[in-house]
Amino acid sequence: MSAHTVAVIDYAGSQRAAVEGMRDLLRTTEQLRPSVDPGAPMLSCSIVTEPLAKSFSAVLVPPSLAPQAPGDGSEPFVPWLRTQANAGALVVGVCAGAFVLGEAGLLEGRRAAVHAAWSAEFDRRFRSALRMAGRAHEEDGDVWTSSGLMSWAPMVCRLVTHLCGPALGRAVSQLLAGEDARERGAYSGGATTPAHSDETIARAERWLEAHRHQAISASQAASAVAMGARTFHRRFVQALGVTPRQYLVNLRMRDARALLTHTSRSIDEIGALVGYEDSRSFRRAFRREHACSPKAYRDGAS
Repeated sequence: MSAHTVAVIDYAGSQRAAVEGMRDLLRTTEQLRPSVDPGAPMLSCSIVTEPLAKSFSAVLVPPSLAPQAPGDGSEPFVPWLRTQANAGALVVGVCAGAFVLGEAGLLEGRRAAVHAAWSAEFDRRFRSALRMAGRAHEEDGDVWTSSGLMSWAPMVCRLVTHLCGPALGRAVSQLLAGEDARERGAYSGGATTPAHSDETIARAERWLEAHRHQAISASQAASAVAMGARTFHRRFVQALGVTPRQYLVNLRMRDARALLTHTSRSIDEIGALVGYEDSRSFRRAFRREHACSPKAYRDGAS
């Protein structure tokens, strides 16, 4: 049976309720697993007070109640967090925890949800991050962030769904919400489960998601999953109904729409951020996909 390990970073100034609460929810998940979904991966959690020579499936960075700038007590974990992410760990920053991710360089070119009170400081320190104003959470590849101080509980439920499946995610969500909750599973939405069974193409999707802001091609995506270009194209279309090129365009347009709606960045800057070499090519691609200019889209969304 497969198993996942989760680390909760306990850095100087971290919110104790979040640190302990994250561990409690993850331990409860493992207690529920035999009765809810015995075939789901096992789950274990450790509170980490110093960098360890061990790789984790996921790393959670809790919020902070310290009066100084968020993340100031987390310096020892910054290189370690970067190492964990490079080794394949899913990294989650809750509220001020996003600053720790930023210091580790994990938010460059990525969407991020940040508490409104810290938005100006975040923009000053992490110019290459894509702060999404008004967003409760963002899942950008294997880097997740949430804005609320108490959002650690819903983020843990999302993580459970991602690692162990929707049944356990719903069970933990219902435990939090209570038996009489009208909207069960409210915390566990957003599972990142592919809508097909081709694991190689699922890996290609993740690769495209991670590299979507770079100058990449379908042949590079095929090489990334060790597949010939023609076979890759055929299986990609069969699994997803679109070509790899159109899938990449869709990813970039998703980011562009969010930036147009939730930020005040210029259209030229947005085009560069989402992966277009020049403003003209971005505007042309956007009009082709949306039948309107980026400016008209922003004006209509506001």
